[in-house]
Amino acid sequence: MTGHNAQGTRFSESAPLVIGADGPSSRVASSARAEEYNAKPALQGTAWIYWEGFLLDHFELHVRDFEAIFAFPTSGSCTLIGAYWSIDRFREARAQIEPSYLEVLRRAAPDLADRAASTKRADDRIYLGSTRNFFRKAHGPGWALLGDAHYKKDPCTAQGITDAFCDAEALADAIDKGLSGKCDLAAVIAEYERSRVAWALPFYELTCQLATLAPPPPEMLALYVALQGNQQDIDRFIGLITEATSRTDFFAPDNVQRILRRSQVSNSGRGAQLGIGPCESAVDSLLICRASRCVVRKPSPQVVDDAQVSKGAYRRPERCYRGSAACCTPASLLCTSRTSGSSGSACSQSLSAAVSSLRIVAESPLCSARTAAT
Repeated sequence: MTGHNAQGTRFSESAPLVIGADGPSSRVASSARAEEYNAKPALQGTAWIYWEGFLLDHFELHVRDFEAIFAFPTSGSCTLIGAYWSIDRFREARAQIEPSYLEVLRRAAPDLADRAASTKRADDRIYLGSTRNFFRKAHGPGWALLGDAHYKKDPCTAQGITDAFCDAEALADAIDKGLSGKCDLAAVIAEYERSRVAWALPFYELTCQLATLAPPPPEMLALYVALQGNQQDIDRFIGLITEATSRTDFFAPDNVQRILRRSQVSNSGRGAQLGIGPCESAVDSLLICRASRCVVRKPSPQVVDDAQVSKGAYRRPERCYRGSAACCTPASLLCTSRTSGSSGSACSQSLSAAVSSLRIVAESPLCSARTAAT
């Protein structure tokens, strides 16, 4: 490396190993011609505004098909409210980004929109972001990469800083072993890359899947329903976002079947109390569909008005459990409050219709889904 100091005097420095911790546009990676692999284009775009005097003490996420709203407190008395769009919608929204932002805010999170309207913006800017996803070869003769210089993924799971710290710790241990003579330096850095990629790749794929903001397929919807009221597995599910839970372990067939069976046992008991047969539970219906080649009907979105709520057909949650799968993932289902002797199916709406109407908390009553033979 060559450069000059504050007085203009030129100097040069050399080192047996140069670490590139300089982000996705890494000069070290560029100079070393580090090869990219498993690259994916940008999958979503984000716009966000800082609102001053908007006091929020928790994180909120409101997911709709191909768009979402999120909010969390920042420094001082400001709250950041951001909007996600799938990449195609984001490209359209950029033509009129501020009206598009306010429109999705009102549609997806009307309570947040009302509160924002009564406060002021911290500045006049609306911030935009979108990123592609990739891995790079992380080491070579005399160089190594970590953090976003090594691999970059969509920020929707907010795992970048966690990954960078884990990279830094693992690489520091490897360098210490190599430079101290305990191990061959090239060999331990190669092992650093192998182990970090093995850990990161499942979370990378999960993040890219979530970043599309696409509705979940029926088998994932069945799992989301089965998690309701199961706090231990809800915590493990949220661990997929915090990287405290291995994606490979959580989605192992045996573990998924355990969650589904546990829900069936729990829901059959609750269904008897509510006058609902065990085969009417959402999980049972979806499992029967898979076995008998049935499909779950997805009716058009239904607007739930105050009259329906007052009649007891729907229950608005008084509060949202922080950290529950129902509040923090596209898992929320609109469930009717059904008692013994009432008629009709309890929960006949798809995910997109459900989240367009109400947020549901973990203690929501039993859902059932209508099915029809193909």
